[in-house]
Amino acid sequence: MALLIGGLAAALVSLVIAFPVVRTKGHYLSVATLALIVVVKAVVDNEDQLTNGSRGLTGLQKPTIWLVYVVMVVCLFVMYRLMRSAYGRGLTAMRDDPVAAQTLGINLVSKKLSVFAFSAFFAGVGGGLFGHYLTAISSSAFYFSKSFDIVEISIIGGMSSLSGSILGAIFFTILPTFLQPLENGGLVIFGVQLPQMFGLANIIMAVILILLVIFSRQGLMGNSEIILDTWFQKESYRALFKAEEWAKIPRYFRGLPVRIRDGLRSGKGAE
Repeated sequence: MALLIGGLAAALVSLVIAFPVVRTKGHYLSVATLALIVVVKAVVDNEDQLTNGSRGLTGLQKPTIWLVYVVMVVCLFVMYRLMRSAYGRGLTAMRDDPVAAQTLGINLVSKKLSVFAFSAFFAGVGGGLFGHYLTAISSSAFYFSKSFDIVEISIIGGMSSLSGSILGAIFFTILPTFLQPLENGGLVIFGVQLPQMFGLANIIMAVILILLVIFSRQGLMGNSEIILDTWFQKESYRALFKAEEWAKIPRYFRGLPVRIRDGLRSGKGAE
């Protein structure tokens, strides 16, 4: 119930600010949402009786990892079905060509308001889980750095793919953890201990983002939904009980070297 209430509260706040900024787009909309972060932080830090001020809230119960995964799958399923409905196709049309979408009778203002509220709802649910995961939160935990983290995850995975958000989050979480020993000076290569290099993880992430923007603007997944198509389609689970599907596995691995060789020769890489 707390997660639902948090999501609904976030959606309500988003509607309040959506009305004055709904006619903006691109960088202007981003600046408006960043301004909201400053306003919210100021309110939270000064409302001692309600939020305990800048000291934040402590003693929150840490959720089990399975609860986090269940909530994630439920949210992804709702968004997946939403994007494959008539409403979702209208959103895609508005994203690709607003003028053409408007000529087809799509109300751009109402679409922007509704999708703003939907996005805020899921962000509120995620924020509730994140707060409980930290067990102690303050306004600084949800400031500019966290917003930039979400943008990085979206760019890495692909802003046009729900599946990309999964890969982007995994990549964004694993890589800095892998590089942490290098920042702390605890990495030894060929018997030589490397010195501390603070901020190296951020530098590498920045370089990866630059390379993605230059060479693959669609991110890792592009417009593909391979992951969610596999999760949420009945055929994926029915195939587990079909002997012919299991028989394809050894044939696939036997033919894999040939496909890799042919792909390298053609210059397209292995599929």
